Amino acid sequence: MQKTIEETMESYPYEKGGITLIEAKALSKYAECVTSGVIVEIGSYKGKSALAIAHGVNALKRDNPPQIFCVDPHKAFVGELGGIFGPEDRKDFFKLMLDSEAYKYVSLINVESTVLTKGWNKPIGLLFIDGDHRYGAVRDDYESWYPHVIDGGIIALDDSKPLPGQKLGSAEFAQELINSGCEPVETVGKITFFRKPCTINTTIKNASIRTLLIYAEQNIVSGGLIRFARLGQLLRSRGIQVSFCFENHHGKWHPEGFEVLSPEEALKRKWGATLVPGAGFSQRFISALETKRGEQFGFRIQAVLNDRSCKEKFIAVNRAFKPTSVFFNNTDWFEGSYTDFLAKKFHVIEGAVDSSRFYPCIAPKSRSEFVIGISTKSLERMLPVMQTLRGNEVLHVMGEIPSSIRENSIFQQLNEHKKIIEAGQLNEDGLVDFYHQCHCVVHVESFAGWANTAAEAMACGVPLICTHAGTKGFARNRDTALVLDTYSTDACVSAIEEVSTYYDKALLRAQCARKAIQTFSWDKFCDDFMAMLVDDGREHYLRLPQLNMHGKWPVSTRTEVLPFLEKFINEATVFDAGCAEGYIAHRLLNAGCARLDGVELDGGRVLTARALSANDPRANFMHGSVAPWCEFQDEFGEKLLAKYDMVLYLAVHQHLPKAERITTLTGLLDLAATWFVMRVPAIFYEDDELVKTISDAGFNMYSEHLTGHHGGAGPIRLYKRDKSL
Repeated sequence: MQKTIEETMESYPYEKGGITLIEAKALSKYAECVTSGVIVEIGSYKGKSALAIAHGVNALKRDNPPQIFCVDPHKAFVGELGGIFGPEDRKDFFKLMLDSEAYKYVSLINVESTVLTKGWNKPIGLLFIDGDHRYGAVRDDYESWYPHVIDGGIIALDDSKPLPGQKLGSAEFAQELINSGCEPVETVGKITFFRKPCTINTTIKNASIRTLLIYAEQNIVSGGLIRFARLGQLLRSRGIQVSFCFENHHGKWHPEGFEVLSPEEALKRKWGATLVPGAGFSQRFISALETKRGEQFGFRIQAVLNDRSCKEKFIAVNRAFKPTSVFFNNTDWFEGSYTDFLAKKFHVIEGAVDSSRFYPCIAPKSRSEFVIGISTKSLERMLPVMQTLRGNEVLHVMGEIPSSIRENSIFQQLNEHKKIIEAGQLNEDGLVDFYHQCHCVVHVESFAGWANTAAEAMACGVPLICTHAGTKGFARNRDTALVLDTYSTDACVSAIEEVSTYYDKALLRAQCARKAIQTFSWDKFCDDFMAMLVDDGREHYLRLPQLNMHGKWPVSTRTEVLPFLEKFINEATVFDAGCAEGYIAHRLLNAGCARLDGVELDGGRVLTARALSANDPRANFMHGSVAPWCEFQDEFGEKLLAKYDMVLYLAVHQHLPKAERITTLTGLLDLAATWFVMRVPAIFYEDDELVKTISDAGFNMYSEHLTGHHGGAGPIRLYKRDKSL
C-alpha cells in the first residue's frame, strides 16, 4: 500500500527541501490531477518537492503516468535570500530519489531552464517554478515555459508570499500576475497556484520542431510548392530547417537554397514535422502516404491548398496520411464543411504576399494599349472575352500555355493579331515587372485555393477583376476589386470596360486593395504556421479559435441542445457523460445549475473543461470513460451523487464498444432522478433493445428535437422519469 503524504514527508527532514507538509500535500494533489501532459519543476534543490509531486503521480495508478522533469543545473549559486546552492545538492537529490524510489517517475535535467525551452516539445500539465527567485529570472522562467502549458494546466509559483522584512522577486512577480487579472486557484503556504485559461497562443518565439519535410510527388512549378519555399526561408530564420522530397525529380522546379532528397534519403532520417502540400497526386502516391505515418515523420500536416471542389481528393489524402493537423489556405472551407476530415486539430491559415516586394508602379503605363494581365489558369475563359472586346486591349499571360489552348482557333486568331503576349514562367522580380505593365489584372478561375495572382496584383496597386475562387478572404466587391458573383463572358467584358472607362475610380479602389492585402504578410503566415506546430496534448473537438479550440465541429452543432434544457437547469444537479472540452457544462453553469459532474476520456479536454469552468466549485471533471460501467463505478463512484436531476448522454453511445452500450446506458439511467437527455444517430433508436432499456428504467419520451446540421450526432430526445411507477 502506498504511504500517505504525511508518512512520505516525515521520512525526510525540512532541510532536504524547502517545502512544508501542507505545501507537499498541495503539490501532490495537483500532480494527481494531471490528466494530460508532463510535469516540469524549475529548481529542484535536494528533491523534496519532486518527492511530493511523485507521490501524487503514483496515486494516479495509471499505466502511463505523467513524466516528471526536474530542471536544475545544480551550479554554485547564492540565492536572493543568501541560501547556498551547488553540486552537493545534486548528490542529495539522487540519494533522495533512490531511497524513496521516486526515480521511477522523476528525471533530472541539469541545465538552465530558459536554455532548455528552446527545444522543448512536450505539453505540460503542471509547471512548478521554484528556481532563481530574482524578479527577472522568475519572469523569464514564466514567459519561457508558459506557452508549453496546456490550457487548463496548473502553474505554481513558490515563495509567492514574502515573510515580514523580505523582498522577493518571485513574490513581486506573483503579485503582478494577480494585478493583471490572473486569479489564483489558491495559495497554500508560500505557493500560489494558477490555472492557464483558454486563450489564443502568443507568438511562438522558439520552435520545438527543428526539421520540416515537404513531401510531394513531383517537383512541378506550382504555387503550392513555391509558397512553402518562401515559408522555408522565414522558418530557417526561426530555427527550422526545411527540406523537400519528391518521388519524381524530373519536373522543372528546383527550390533554390533548399535540400532536395529522394524518398530513400528521407526515410533514413527522423523529422520534426512532415507536410503534404495539396492533393494533385496520382492514386499510387496517395496510397503510399500510408507509409509516412510513423513516428520518424513527426508532426504530420495536411495542407489543403484548393477549395471544396477538390474535397474528394483531399479526403483521400487525409485517410491515407492520417495527419496530426489539417490547415486550409482559403476561407471557402467554412466551419462545418470539413467534418469528414480526421486530425487532432484544424487551422485556417490564409496565404500571404510580400507587400514590400510587390509594390505599386511609379512609371506611367502604356497609353497606346490597355494591358490585361492574367495567369494561364484564366486563359481559357478569357479567350471569348478578348474576342468580344473591340478596343485596344492586349492580354499578357504568365505561365506556360497548354498545347490544348494553343490549338484553340480563338487563341490562334488573337495571337495572330498580337492580342496575346506570352510572358512565360516568371521569378518574383519578373512578376513585379509583369504587374507593373498591367492596367488591370483578371482572375476568373472557377476553383482555387489562395489566388496568388489576385493578391499580388492588389499589392502592386493594380485594379483587380475576379471571381470568388481563391479571393473570398480579401476581395470585396467595389471596395477592393470588381467581384463577379456569377461568371459569364458578358459580365467579364462589362467589368473590363468599366475599369477602362472609369480608370481613376479603379485606381482608388486599387489603393484600398493594397492597404487591405498588407495584413496578409508572410510574417503573420509564419507565426500562424508555427502556432499550428505546437502539440498541446489534446484532440480538439469543438471549433472556438478565440478560446484556442481548433476542432472540426461548429459550436452550434453541439449547443443546440441548450434551449431545450433552459427551464429545467436552474438549481439542478447535472451529470455529463462525455463532456468533451466542457463547453456545454460551462454554459449550464452560467445558467445556474447547482452542481455539474462531467467525465471525458481525452485528458487534454478535461484540462480545457477545468479552464473554462474557471475553478467553479460547482464543477468537477473526471478523466475516464463511462464504459465499462463497473470499472467507472469502481474508480469514480465515491465522487458521484447517488442521483442527479439530469443526466446528459450526448453523442457518446455510438462511440462505446457495442458489448458495453446497454450496460452503460442502464447505469446512466439509474443515475437520473428526473431527466435523461440523449443524442445518438437516428439509426440507433431503431434498436429495440435501446428503446426498451429506456422504457424499462421508467422513462417516457418528453420531447424530440431534430437537427439540420451535418455530422451524424442525430436527434435530441428528452426523457422524463415516470415517478408514479
